Amino acid sequence: MSYTNEVQGFITEFQQNRNVLINLNDREKTIDALKGYKTIIVQYLSMLNIIKSKMNFGKDSYSIKVEFYWKDVLKNDLMSSYNSNFDYYSNFFNLAVCYYSLGMAVLPNDEEIKVKESIKNFQYAAWIFDNIKNELPNALPPKEIPSDMTPNYLTYVRRHSKLF
Repeated sequence: MSYTNEVQGFITEFQQNRNVLINLNDREKTIDALKGYKTIIVQYLSMLNIIKSKMNFGKDSYSIKVEFYWKDVLKNDLMSSYNSNFDYYSNFFNLAVCYYSLGMAVLPNDEEIKVKESIKNFQYAAWIFDNIKNELPNALPPKEIPSDMTPNYLTYVRRHSKLF
């Protein structure tokens, strides 16, 4: 396979993953679907990191102009940025939500192994929320941080969630 074909394949897979992740809140929420989204988000974040290491995103003449979108669930507003970190942390947040949702999918009377898996999912979600809270203020200008990813909101979510 030629280098051009490899690049085209990478870009095609990247775009396919991105298309799945658009409007993720409106998609099916079964356990199998959540596990699938989790896998796609991890792949997308890995691919985005590769692209970020090779290219600059932004509005200036030396950058690739790609506008990334995020629906702020607290304000019900659509936000956008040309900063690739905006897209990275938006999808990182969605990964935490997938883990949290997978944790909630286990009932207290389920077998012990499922309960342990549930706890592990809550721990992953908590770890991601903490990372976003600590890293995002250094990765984006304050005006580009959605209200549902501010340190105060993430602390609130973490404190008021049932198991983590």
